[in-house]
Amino acid sequence: MARSAPIVMPCVLVTALILTNCQRTQWIMRYDGEASGRDEAVAVAVDHSGNAYVTGSSIGPSGTRDYLTLSYDPWGRIRWVARYDSGGDDSPTALAANPVGHVFVTGKSDGMGAGFDYLTVAYDSTGTLRWARRYNGAGNGDDEATALCLGPDGSPYVTGRSVVLDTGFDYMTLHYNTDGDLLWQARYDDPMGGGFTNEDTPTAIAVDSLGRAYVTGYSDHHPIYVDFGYATVQYDIDGTERWVARYDGQGYDKARALVVDSTSHVYVTGNTLTPQNYSDILTISYDEDGNERWRSQYDGSAHRTDAGVAITLDTSQEHIIVAGVTTKQDWTRDVCTVRITHLGQEVWVRTYDGPAGGQDEARAVAVDGFERIFIAGQRQGTGTANDYMLLCYDPGGNPLWEETYNGTGNGDDVAMAIATDQRWSVTVTGVSLGSASDMDYATIRYLALP
Repeated sequence: MARSAPIVMPCVLVTALILTNCQRTQWIMRYDGEASGRDEAVAVAVDHSGNAYVTGSSIGPSGTRDYLTLSYDPWGRIRWVARYDSGGDDSPTALAANPVGHVFVTGKSDGMGAGFDYLTVAYDSTGTLRWARRYNGAGNGDDEATALCLGPDGSPYVTGRSVVLDTGFDYMTLHYNTDGDLLWQARYDDPMGGGFTNEDTPTAIAVDSLGRAYVTGYSDHHPIYVDFGYATVQYDIDGTERWVARYDGQGYDKARALVVDSTSHVYVTGNTLTPQNYSDILTISYDEDGNERWRSQYDGSAHRTDAGVAITLDTSQEHIIVAGVTTKQDWTRDVCTVRITHLGQEVWVRTYDGPAGGQDEARAVAVDGFERIFIAGQRQGTGTANDYMLLCYDPGGNPLWEETYNGTGNGDDVAMAIATDQRWSVTVTGVSLGSASDMDYATIRYLALP
């Protein structure tokens, strides 16, 4: 079946601008797709001019999911909207924008008989499609891109998991130039895995100043039963594997996020299984040759399930900030934020329990030029289901302020991604129940004056 041509639309079909008198809220923009179906934003980026770029999946006219990417100017006005429809279901997972305004989106796309493929698309600064590239692995099965980042020259690096018939899911990392030419591809399969049932799944990618790529995730390390461990891989500028660093604890350890500093030190966070069959937040640092520098483990006060989900560096690169969740004695979850020095010393831990005392979760973390820390996610509202949650801490861990958003449908609202810029602004996007629709994109810009 022939794939339909990509569709680039010059404007949003259904959108609502909500003005507010709140001191910090600059604008709120909702996007409800033309089918008024389920629209779910997953990623946001902001360029040096303050323009925001948001991507996610949107039900299109044909009833299938499409990539839906849009851009707002600094005042919340629509610059462009681009819909990409391959003819089947397309679900993006990541987005990045380079300094010349090119936007790259990756995720998974129905391969029409070949399972899912990676699908990476590039737009220019006006939202016009520049190129689209698919990757169908050797196993002709499900290939799903999970993360994307840009190199020093603004070119995209994509990672995800790819099926091979005799090894199951492997890491598969691709590097394209800015024109969409494939420069290299590299596969990682844990040699101790269990054949076709083996699962190696990358969750994050970063590139250092030299153009070397770092991929982390979780990898099955046992030939018979499931034994996940952290697996972090470094690739040279030509895609040659330089080293693999593993952490294998009690048998169910998953790395979920990664960041690299200017000295090519790597910081990975996630969760590690405890002897009591719960989990702790575990952050590990490696040097540029893959040697472990230190480990930092956080066990919440209830000694139950804790997990790191996002990580970043402060502007001085002297500290690492980990955002995650910690479980209380009553099995409800709180947001957990940990600040660690670059030498591995824990500086402080802060937990956040919303007013409903329910399920509160971090999804993303960012810092600004004043070393302030921003945590985005969800908190259980009082009579409002889940609401967007944005927390702000100073470098000492003191809470500065909190913002929440209950969408027009008074239902579930979950902030999925966050970006800061040089204009003292914080931009958050995610999914929000509409009043006359299913889930919508909801993108909010806050002015975070120092």
